[in-house]
Amino acid sequence: KVLFGSLEKEKKFKDDATVGDALAEIVEENKLSSKDHYLLFNKSHRWLDESQSLSESLQGKDEVQLLRRFQLCKILVVTGESPAKHELRETIVAIDFGRPVEAWKRYLFQKCKLPMCGEDADEEGHDMYVQGSMSDQLTKVDLKAAPKNQSLLPASVFCLLPRQGGFVEPKEGGDNNTFVASVLGGRGGKVKNDNVPASQVRDVSIKGKMYRATPKKKFEAVFSILSGSSLCIYRNEDGEKPQVVIDMNNYSVRVVNKKKCIFELVPRDVGAKGEVGKGDGGLEAFKFDEGQGQTLAEWVQKLNNVAGVRSLSTELSKEADSKKKGEENVRPKNIYGGMIGDACIGNEEIPHIITSTIEWLDEKALDIEGIFRLSGDANKIKAYREQYNNGEEVNLKAERNPHNVAGILKLYLRELADPILPFDFYADFLACETCTVTDAKRGYTRHLVWNLPTVNRVTLKYLINFLKKVDAHKEQNNMAIHNLATVFGPNLIKSKNETMFSMAASTAQTNSVVHTLIDGYDEVFGEEPFVLSAEKPTGVTAEAKFDYEGNEAERQLSFKTGDLLCVVHIGADGWWRGGMGSSFGKFPGSFVTQMSEGAAVRAFRKQQYNMKMEKLKKQLEEEEQKTLEMEKQKERLIAALATLGEEKAELEQKSDGIVAEVKPIYADKDFLGTFLIAYEWNHRLQTRHAETERSKGTFLEEMTSLKNGLPATSKKKPRKGQ
Repeated sequence: KVLFGSLEKEKKFKDDATVGDALAEIVEENKLSSKDHYLLFNKSHRWLDESQSLSESLQGKDEVQLLRRFQLCKILVVTGESPAKHELRETIVAIDFGRPVEAWKRYLFQKCKLPMCGEDADEEGHDMYVQGSMSDQLTKVDLKAAPKNQSLLPASVFCLLPRQGGFVEPKEGGDNNTFVASVLGGRGGKVKNDNVPASQVRDVSIKGKMYRATPKKKFEAVFSILSGSSLCIYRNEDGEKPQVVIDMNNYSVRVVNKKKCIFELVPRDVGAKGEVGKGDGGLEAFKFDEGQGQTLAEWVQKLNNVAGVRSLSTELSKEADSKKKGEENVRPKNIYGGMIGDACIGNEEIPHIITSTIEWLDEKALDIEGIFRLSGDANKIKAYREQYNNGEEVNLKAERNPHNVAGILKLYLRELADPILPFDFYADFLACETCTVTDAKRGYTRHLVWNLPTVNRVTLKYLINFLKKVDAHKEQNNMAIHNLATVFGPNLIKSKNETMFSMAASTAQTNSVVHTLIDGYDEVFGEEPFVLSAEKPTGVTAEAKFDYEGNEAERQLSFKTGDLLCVVHIGADGWWRGGMGSSFGKFPGSFVTQMSEGAAVRAFRKQQYNMKMEKLKKQLEEEEQKTLEMEKQKERLIAALATLGEEKAELEQKSDGIVAEVKPIYADKDFLGTFLIAYEWNHRLQTRHAETERSKGTFLEEMTSLKNGLPATSKKKPRKGQ
């Protein structure tokens, strides 16, 4: 398995392939610049040697990560006369992990404005250490070896300590003094003064939105980026500096609640039961947002890859440890009437009962008239239901009646304990269907779908994609979109406390929800975000009177005063639903004012005008900046011309001196006469030599002509036409 950024794919290599061969193949396949810019790093925190074979470096189906050769590392620079009066500076430097340290140490020390280290150090020089991955101990860096050959991890923390002034040099394998511990920021592994903006973080393994637990045990929205072994927590994706940076070398990952997607980062001082030890760093709890195309398993895997402590789990690990290897793919029981996630086998994202029935129908029933509308054999469907609930392997290949297979699928969807469109989404989906503007309706529907739990969203996309195929064969099966919506509406979405009366009253709206999902499949399930027009109103428009910071966990919309919102639904409870740009959600109606159509048009024109003015202003600032740079360049050129003028004057002065020295020689008449005579004789000799050569050529030509029996001058001209 090859990991590169957010990409992950399995790849096979030849048995005799070397690490270098594999690296070149991966780089070429991903259309990267050159294999010289990358290195391979495996999950056991070891850099792979390009000269070794893959069979020696890896074991079977191993995981390797493609990392850039240059890693951004934190450098802690300590200066001062003594530990009591020390000063600490912090900087980020790109370190070449593929070359020996001595090849780039000069650059590093110049970057940190320090004297050279090691053999070149003076009395006040600095030596280089690196922080251990599992403790605060420092190890002196070997200047002759490359970082990758010293088992240094990506994003390592280097510390430059003065060689003089009373600083105690740490001893390998021994305890460090309190000064060193204070330099490294304590045992918790958090660094609060890292000022790298979110947009400038490099070598990102994974990033996305989460909810971080506060001291009051509430979850607040944050934006998390995993770079190397550093987990950077920002207020949002545009954050200028992180709230905190967690060094995963000092943490393990513990999944607390799989269904609610809650996990904890546990410092090494915390025991398996979760009690906080004596360390300065405490538990960090996060609630994962599965509505952004990522899963909890992906995040836990990425964090585990760089975690310095064996991961703990109160749920996942206990289940895994209690099962034998051969039991991972045991078929679940009692799936009818259960939760959709409990019907998945092993690492499946979609329940097997859904994939197996749809594959059968896709192959054999697309042209069957009345498919899904007509009923199958109730006794046969009941027998299949019992087989699935008993965890038996159901063989549908022998089934000949397509309506029986369709009945298996419909019954399973209808009996789910929580439908594919969960109960707590019911009011939002129905409210969305009251909107008469197609773009606004599809945009809000997409917002709801991408906030569903991952298994629900992936399963829904798979099902709706198949229903689109059924609709494409409507000429043969008579099952157009409105017929499919009528059949699947009650099976996909319903109220938690539904009665016959309420179901009848909401039938039109539930059917409309499924109709929107099928008809707007590309917009709802597409990877590209749906963006509302910023040039003209989309349906009902409202203007924000106040700032509002919405709770993203409750699918609320945030906005600033003066923002123009597209209103999808005006709720009787005071909560409105709508969006702006690519953001959607609900918000309190008391914070906005509904606008008339004419006022909305004028407001959008004004907004467009302001946007253009801002763009022009930015362009003007850029032009002014370019002008200043050109002025500076002009000044540099003028200075260079002045320097050239000075050099020219100096050369002319030297030339005049040479002429003054040579002039007396040419003024000597005897010397000049002798020179002219020698020159004339030389010219005569050259002329005579040339005449001799010409005579020799003429003589040879005449001899050749006589030999051939032809006079040298008897060359007839060819007649015209020959």
